[in-house]
Amino acid sequence: MAGKATELVVTQHVLIYSWLTYQYARQVETRFILHDTEASEVKDFYTYYSSKVAGGTRVAAAYRLVCEIVEKENLAQDYNIYIFHGTDGDDWDTHGEETIVELKKMLGFASRVGITIAEHSHAASGQTEVEKYLKNSGLLESMPNQLRMDRMPETSEESRQIEGIKHLIS
Repeated sequence: MAGKATELVVTQHVLIYSWLTYQYARQVETRFILHDTEASEVKDFYTYYSSKVAGGTRVAAAYRLVCEIVEKENLAQDYNIYIFHGTDGDDWDTHGEETIVELKKMLGFASRVGITIAEHSHAASGQTEVEKYLKNSGLLESMPNQLRMDRMPETSEESRQIEGIKHLIS
């Protein structure tokens, strides 16, 4: 992911992060995961915000790491867990076979999973891989209170990003 799509996702995550820390008076524990073909946790928002990732995408790697962290630290027992993922919709797991398995695990403990797909100009018209397999999974329809997806055009301004956040959170 690069260019305007990256800017959209990072800007949206800045807004979500700012809102959460303000709304909950800094009583929020946040974690930041970066991924391309592999996933890693970074130490803080600044590192997340200023980091670059290489090409290639395996969404399942990020979802798997989230599940591992939650399980290892037993977070589901003590926290309401909200997961926000931003992507340009590319995924080497084109049918979501690995990703949907990990997403279902996350939905077993998360209060909300919000996925933003930030379109990019070099993508083919139509649905992205992530959008296709999310829709084909039936999870968006069967779990509308727990799983939300928003697709933003590359030309989105701040008002559209806020509209997307409202959809993901409300």
